[in-house]
Amino acid sequence: MATRQFSEIINRPINDVFTYSTDPEKLAKWGEGIQEVEMTSDGPLGVGTTYIVKNKMGGQIQEFKNEVIVYQPPRKFAFRTGGGAFGDYTSTRTFDDLDGKTRVTETIDTEGPSGILKILMPLIIIFIKKSHHGSLIRLKEILESQQ
Repeated sequence: MATRQFSEIINRPINDVFTYSTDPEKLAKWGEGIQEVEMTSDGPLGVGTTYIVKNKMGGQIQEFKNEVIVYQPPRKFAFRTGGGAFGDYTSTRTFDDLDGKTRVTETIDTEGPSGILKILMPLIIIFIKKSHHGSLIRLKEILESQQ
C-alpha cells in the first residue's frame, strides 16, 4: 500500500468548504478530468452513499465506483474507490478551521492494481497525486472566486 498526502489553505469558512467539496454533484466542477457523476444511492449524503465518477484519462473514460465511508461535518470526509485501472484506494479529507480560512488535507491510500499492472504502480501513484492535488487547487480557485 502507498500513501500520499497534500493540502491547500482555502480562504473560505470551514462549513462552506466542507459542504461544497463533499457534494458529489459538484465534483465535476472542480475534480480534475471528471466528466460526470452519477448518484447510485438515494437519500442525503452520509456514510454508505454511493456514486459513480466518470473520469477522462488518456482520451478514455474510466468509471470509478465510490462509497462514502466517513462523514463527519465539517471536519472529516472519506470515500473508497473501486474499479478502473488503478485498483482500489481510499481518499480521506480533513478540514481545519484557521480563523475563517480552511486547511484541507487529503490523504490517499492506494492498494494499487493486481497482476501485471503492479509494475505500473509508481506511475499510478504519480497520476493519483497529480489528479487529486490538482483538484484541490481547482477547488480553492472556485471557492475563493465566490467571495
